[in-house]
Amino acid sequence: MATALPRPWTTYALIAANVLAFVASVGLGLSPINPDGVHLLDVGGNFGPVTLGGEPWRLVTAMFLHAGVMHLAMNMLGLHAGGQQIEIIYGRAGMIAIYLVAGLVGSLASALRATAVSVGASGAIFGLFGAFGGFLLRHRDRLDPVAVRSAGRGLLMLLAFNVLLGLSMPGIDMAAHLGGAIGGFAAGWAIERCPRRWSLTVRAAVVAVAGVAVIGGLTAVSPRPAPDLPVVVAEFFEMEAATLPRLSRIEANASAAQLADQLERDVLGPYRVARRDLEQGGLDERWSALRKVARIREDALVGMVAAARAGDVEAFAVHQRAFSDAPDALRAR
Repeated sequence: MATALPRPWTTYALIAANVLAFVASVGLGLSPINPDGVHLLDVGGNFGPVTLGGEPWRLVTAMFLHAGVMHLAMNMLGLHAGGQQIEIIYGRAGMIAIYLVAGLVGSLASALRATAVSVGASGAIFGLFGAFGGFLLRHRDRLDPVAVRSAGRGLLMLLAFNVLLGLSMPGIDMAAHLGGAIGGFAAGWAIERCPRRWSLTVRAAVVAVAGVAVIGGLTAVSPRPAPDLPVVVAEFFEMEAATLPRLSRIEANASAAQLADQLERDVLGPYRVARRDLEQGGLDERWSALRKVARIREDALVGMVAAARAGDVEAFAVHQRAFSDAPDALRAR
């Protein structure tokens, strides 16, 4: 009678965490179908000049965010497939260690490229396959040769498919994929190299702590990359990353008398400057949508300030929605 394999509860928990993060991001205004970079940055996306410019927490948050429901679905299928294998081999603690280290390495690799706002669990997922490939390589002499060849062919086909997909489609972050695979391979190797007298849980915990420490150190000393974007666009993204949390705090804490002045000084002022720079920055038509979103949002902020001064709660709410829905309103035109 065959022995039943344990349920991969850690894999299920990580899938649930990714789904909950997606639901929360949609609740914060992210489009569930085709979100733009501005909104992805707002909710915690990873963009090199911002992440390595003082906000390293984005390396973590970006691992649980996704650019639309299809992106989420594809990654969760990969996580379900790879997670089950790794959880059987390395246990629940090992699964967490490999996922965490691989995801952080993938996020850091993406941040160093600085080409766009990046999100997704794919770096961590590639790390699971990297760890599985490393396990097959290290133990090929002790495993059934037929099973090793079959699993190896399946792994190579998966990697080849994803490489071809990444080369043929825009928006696929190959740096995160490659970094995650290397990070997962290294984490799996390190778990097996720890003293055997340690339990698997202890070995996984040591690797997780050491991995986070090393990646944290590399993040601290990594130079802030020059963005592969027009300077005015990168500065606009940075302005939004700084001012939008401020907008939420003002709305939550300011009295009606203070609201208009604080909005005008702390949010509308910086937004107006950055939006004007977008208009005067010599950008080509590739950035026309961003310029339109910036104009809609600036107009909405002006309306919010005027409504706050007049004490018109309903008008304030209308302009507030216009600000949040600007990218969606633009796509609907």
